[in-house]
Amino acid sequence: MMRANPNVCFEVDAYGSEGWRSAIVQGVFEELSEAEKPRALELLRERFTRNGVAPSRTPETNGRTSVCFRIAFRDVTGRARR
Repeated sequence: MMRANPNVCFEVDAYGSEGWRSAIVQGVFEELSEAEKPRALELLRERFTRNGVAPSRTPETNGRTSVCFRIAFRDVTGRARR
């Protein structure tokens, strides 16, 4: 779907005892090349591991090819309430 219409947006919310924050990003989907995929996956593993220890194996893909992408930001808006 994003290949057919690369204009995308996503929202990130954070709630806590001091209130909430929200950001909406609008941008363009950019699929990474095969050469760019290993570095992107390495960055994700580093970001989402516990105490710097990566999982012992990669997730199963059931024979499907992974799609790695980035979103080139065009506009970021946000709000907060305390």
